[in-house]
Amino acid sequence: MPASPLLSICSDRSICSEPAGTCGQCHEQSHGGPVEMYRGVGGRGVESMPSPMFLAQVDCIACHQEKEYGSGVADVIGQTYIAAQNRCDYCHGNRYEGVLDEWKESIESGLFQAESIFIQADALLANALDDIDPVQQLELRRLLGDAEHNIRFVSLGRGVHNATYATALLSISIDYASQVIEALGGEPVIPMPPESTPEDSG
Repeated sequence: MPASPLLSICSDRSICSEPAGTCGQCHEQSHGGPVEMYRGVGGRGVESMPSPMFLAQVDCIACHQEKEYGSGVADVIGQTYIAAQNRCDYCHGNRYEGVLDEWKESIESGLFQAESIFIQADALLANALDDIDPVQQLELRRLLGDAEHNIRFVSLGRGVHNATYATALLSISIDYASQVIEALGGEPVIPMPPESTPEDSG
């Protein structure tokens, strides 16, 4: 009998963690970030936004069926099953052809921009600490803390599990960092992603 998946959709549309035998002794909550991303929760400054596939009770193994490693590697470290475009096509035909790569590219671009402006804001705040009062420091640190949380969440939670939610989190993070820069008298500069620069497009 095949082993039960570690994650499944419960009747109330939450994701259940089923018993994982002895795995859980070392790999505690190893999929917590992606699960929360899929459910559309866990970010800051954005309302809950479940993935449409989560609402349709599509579980993880519906998409994650392609083997990442060959047998020689898997025999030693085990197998990981990754998502691939053919799983989208299996259910949707060609209506969403290429969408997985589009989501990945869009989220990578958003991460690049959010991380870049966060670094600007963080450096500006660090250099201005002696010139601003403690109350303003606390507020600006809170904004940057929320931005950093969202950026890390989208990166480690694999934003492609819920592209709409991930995009909203990155957008609000850029806004938070911009607020910090403007409060300190600076001008936010949001760089174009490397793939979209004029040199690359020409």
